[in-house]
Amino acid sequence: MTPLFQHRHYVEIARIIASIPPSEGSFTAVANHFADALRGSNPAFDRDRFLAASKGKPVNGRDRK
Repeated sequence: MTPLFQHRHYVEIARIIASIPPSEGSFTAVANHFADALRGSNPAFDRDRFLAASKGKPVNGRDRK
C-alpha cells in the first residue's frame, strides 16, 4: 500500500533533489525516477509541477519553502 503523500512531502523531496550538485550524478534521472515513483502517491500529484520544483523553479508561492 502506497502512503498518501501531502503537498508538504512533495515540496521537501523536490527541495532535496534541487540541492543535488550536478557533479554528483544525473539530476534529470533522479528527478524523473522520483516523479515516476510518486505518481501513484496522490491522485492530485502533478508530475510537471514537481519536476519544476525539483529544479528550484516552483510554479507558485505554495511550492516555495
